[in-house]
Amino acid sequence: MPAAVATPAATTSARPYRGRIGRWTLNGAAGLALGFILLPLVLVTWLAFFRQEIPSFPPEGYSLRWFAAILDQPKFVEGFRMSFQVGVLATFIGLALGVPAALAVVRHQFRFRAPLANLLLMPLIVPGVVLGTSMYVFQVEAENGLDVDVLGTFYALVAGHSVIVIPWVVRLVTAALIQGYDPKAFAEAARKGLGEVESSTSEIKLRS
Repeated sequence: MPAAVATPAATTSARPYRGRIGRWTLNGAAGLALGFILLPLVLVTWLAFFRQEIPSFPPEGYSLRWFAAILDQPKFVEGFRMSFQVGVLATFIGLALGVPAALAVVRHQFRFRAPLANLLLMPLIVPGVVLGTSMYVFQVEAENGLDVDVLGTFYALVAGHSVIVIPWVVRLVTAALIQGYDPKAFAEAARKGLGEVESSTSEIKLRS
């Protein structure tokens, strides 16, 4: 007896079914991975509302007193203040250096344009462990060579965070300029504006 041959219609109807199974499997795996990542955050947030000092299950009750007790912890307040200052100052430095660098890379042609662009984006490519170790070694060598306190100081933290902020600023500004910047359109608009200004100046001179 000859073997059954799958008809084209049956093969075509089986493909969407397999596609749905593949999408369901992928979505299910992604959901499990996301839940695994968010579970510690949800658990810590839940424990923060427990009334007792030592967490136990079931909880004795819920309270907000631990949030009010934050201000009674000088180390936490000082750490938050320093982190805020470091973040603000590193952001300003990143903007002050990253925006002009992105403008130079996008709008101007010069000899070392490509190496400069790669250098600015290199901290995004280097793994975080390698980048952190490099910063630590550099600060240790600078402290030994200059005979001044560098490691763990406020300015060392600002410098390290600025190294991380600058490539993100360059990347975002460069992407925005490349997407919305048309040199010909800007040049044409500038020529038209200059022509209108010159014509207005001529009319004013003739009237006077």
